[in-house]
Amino acid sequence: MTYTYSAGIPFPGTTFDYTISDSDVSLCPASGLTDTATVTVYEPCADSAGVDTDGDGINDICDYDDDNDGILDSIESPISILWVTDGTASTEEQNTIDRLTALGYSVTVVDDGVGGDANNYDVTFIFEDVFSGDAFANVANLTTTTNGVVTSEPALHDEILGGVTGGSTATNFVNIVNNTHPITTGLSLGNYDIGDAAYYGSSLTSGTELGRHPNGEGSIVIWESGDAMETGTAPGRRTIVPHTNNNGGFNSAGEDLLVRAILWTSRNDTDGDGVDDYLDLDSDNDGIYDVVEAGHDLSHTSGRLTGAVGLDGVADVIQASGQEDSGTVNYTVRDSDSDSNNDFVELDSDADGCEDVLEAGFTESGGVSGELQGTGYDSTTGLVIGNGDGYTTPADLDTNSIYDFREAGLAPIITTQPPDTNVCPGCNTTIEVIASNADTYQWQIYNGSIWVDLADSGIHSGTNSSILTITNAAISDNGNQYRTIVSNSLYVCAIETTNVAILTVNVQSVITNRRITYRINKN
Repeated sequence: MTYTYSAGIPFPGTTFDYTISDSDVSLCPASGLTDTATVTVYEPCADSAGVDTDGDGINDICDYDDDNDGILDSIESPISILWVTDGTASTEEQNTIDRLTALGYSVTVVDDGVGGDANNYDVTFIFEDVFSGDAFANVANLTTTTNGVVTSEPALHDEILGGVTGGSTATNFVNIVNNTHPITTGLSLGNYDIGDAAYYGSSLTSGTELGRHPNGEGSIVIWESGDAMETGTAPGRRTIVPHTNNNGGFNSAGEDLLVRAILWTSRNDTDGDGVDDYLDLDSDNDGIYDVVEAGHDLSHTSGRLTGAVGLDGVADVIQASGQEDSGTVNYTVRDSDSDSNNDFVELDSDADGCEDVLEAGFTESGGVSGELQGTGYDSTTGLVIGNGDGYTTPADLDTNSIYDFREAGLAPIITTQPPDTNVCPGCNTTIEVIASNADTYQWQIYNGSIWVDLADSGIHSGTNSSILTITNAAISDNGNQYRTIVSNSLYVCAIETTNVAILTVNVQSVITNRRITYRINKN
């Protein structure tokens, strides 16, 4: 039975019986002996055993928007790849490159004698057929870049990991020992046939093992940025893989595994919560869903777009008519302050000095500036958990249909302080403060212990305006101390407090000139 695959037209998972029979008596005495096996065919985009993070029916390996927030993976984790090989890419290399470019990523293929600068790419992959000395000499910043580095060249383990050169023993198997990591998630534990998996690390004491060579040495090992390596710490993500073409080359499963390794090594985790941005529903942990900060302003359920999704894994509602399966969107991701940092990864989207979490009306963490107050992070969605607020509609205090975190506000500025003021008993007076960018005032009086908010009663009026009016001042009011709290209702991050103004009630002086006459007795 033959299945012919047409790119872009996935065939559904199906099964068929495959029968082998021998009808030639001269070859086998048991004429007509047969053996039948059931073969199951799955299209990788819909394989029921695959990983489908957003549950839209399109596995992550084929999904252009893995978390269905309306922001393409290539934007949430932009990936430019420097692919270093010897000469031109082999067939299995090119197949892997084609998979990456089909997902929207940029791949630059160079000979090891040409190289490039690892700082200029999100991830650098060095294939095992390079001359290690040439690759090391010609790829600038290979050991120091904070961007990702992946290699299947064991002769570079000493330079990249600070250890010793890795080893090689022909095998087509990787023994998967950890299938909870994004590189190996969904794979069964145990031997996994990738066609050509000869390379491994030699007696590694650092890193997280995902797969081992049959000899027990680590062959898929990863390091997070800051992890201890054999010598020093990883300046960025680092990954070693066993892929080679010495014994027939790695197969389709190997290509898939290499794609996963390259993508993970290059991913961004802006908020450092352990969930990469392309899977994180709140990439900056400010309590505002990425689906809201994206700027398409479409309805969602718990941070994921609702409605039909095409074969590209992108919600049709954000695609142009007729482009539903194109892997493109019909809007531009919002960058409110035009600083080249999109709102979904920026803690102050409008650059007004007031963090988004506060402008949205939520509670800011006491430990991490700009982050929603909580007790931890969800390991799947990246959302802040243990929070008292957040993940609701952000504030729009002036009801102009623009969320406050997108709309730059101005902090109040006191330009003229309230002066000390004199008044006569029974007379009236005013005390004024002059401020710009202010629309809220609260006058206070000092009661001898604390400052107390004033209300319009007794001798005081205008207590919520810029001018405090004092009517029919009494001698007992002499020495009153006043101040006002000035704020801007559209800028929640700053309030200003004026200097103290003292009221003096002038007591009238009475001077009496009394003439006294004495009569003198002549005796």
